[in-house]
Amino acid sequence: MALLVSLSTVSCVIVEDEPPIRTIIVPMNMNAGDGKACRLYEHANFQGQVLSIRPGQSIDAFDGFWNDKVSSIKVPGRCTLIGAQHFGFDGNSDAWDTGKYEYVGDDWNDQMSSATCECE
Repeated sequence: MALLVSLSTVSCVIVEDEPPIRTIIVPMNMNAGDGKACRLYEHANFQGQVLSIRPGQSIDAFDGFWNDKVSSIKVPGRCTLIGAQHFGFDGNSDAWDTGKYEYVGDDWNDQMSSATCECE
C-alpha cells in the first residue's frame, strides 16, 4: 500500500511492505505536478510500488524493500536516470534517457541498488 502525504510544503511517499510492516519515507519532488521526477517501478509495465527520485537527488543505497526491486522506469523530459548494480554506485551501471521503459531488460530486472536522477 502506498499513501501520499503532504505536510505544508513537504511531500513524501510512505510505502509499507509485507509483514513485519516497515515504513520507508521517500522525499518527492516539491512540485510533483511538473513531472520532474524519475520514477522507478517495482514491476514491469509500471506496476507495483513507485519510487520517485527528484532531479539532483542520489540514493547511494536502496535499503529494505527497494534493493534489487526495479523492473520499469519513467524518466521525464531533459533528464537521465543513472542506476548501479550495487550500493554506492559500484558494480555495473547504466543510463536511461528521457522516456518510458516498460521493462528494464533481463540484465537489469531486480538488479538496481543505487540511482541518481540528473536533469538539465
